[in-house]
Amino acid sequence: KEKFKPTTSKIYPLYLKTSNGGTDFTRDHLLVSGYLNKEMIHFIVNHWPSRAGGQMKSEKKRISAGLLNRKIIDSILQVNPVAKIINMGDFNDNPNDKSIKPTLMTSSIKENLSEGELFNPMEILFKKGYGTFKFRGRWDMLDQFMLTQNLLLENEGHFFLKASVYSQKYMINQKGKYQGYPYKSFAGGKFLDGFSDHFPIYLYLAKKYTYNN
Repeated sequence: KEKFKPTTSKIYPLYLKTSNGGTDFTRDHLLVSGYLNKEMIHFIVNHWPSRAGGQMKSEKKRISAGLLNRKIIDSILQVNPVAKIINMGDFNDNPNDKSIKPTLMTSSIKENLSEGELFNPMEILFKKGYGTFKFRGRWDMLDQFMLTQNLLLENEGHFFLKASVYSQKYMINQKGKYQGYPYKSFAGGKFLDGFSDHFPIYLYLAKKYTYNN
């Protein structure tokens, strides 16, 4: 609390339709803007529609979420083209899926990003075989950070240093059918002595300080 002082917050509802024309309720997108060590930073928190019913069948919903997410990012950049934005959360898709890479305009190469393109450090880890969620023996990188170009510059204010997946031994099933999977907190209609079916992700920002003699 002593480092970050929120100034504004806004929710953006995602409106989806069911096959019979009804409303398919899902989670809002949350934008929180404020001062991190006296520098304005914008955080967008996401939890996109799940893969229930299959990844391909449910993909259309997450593409809609991606379009809304991109609209929020563009609205900030329109006011301030050099705004520092951290887009984060559980996207329920991988860094190379349609809802992410083409829709949000993301790249795993931080050098020479195109105008409006976001840097996605989690794509680099995903290509190396890392993930936050395991399904049928395969790791998915459903939880991600994405950053605007100005967070990659080391000449002024906060800049990106590192992002990774936090996975300690005590967070992993050590035996049974799901050995090697994240140790869930809830399954089969009951609470377990675990944590989550997703591993958390973390991000380091750095800032240069000038000391006067």
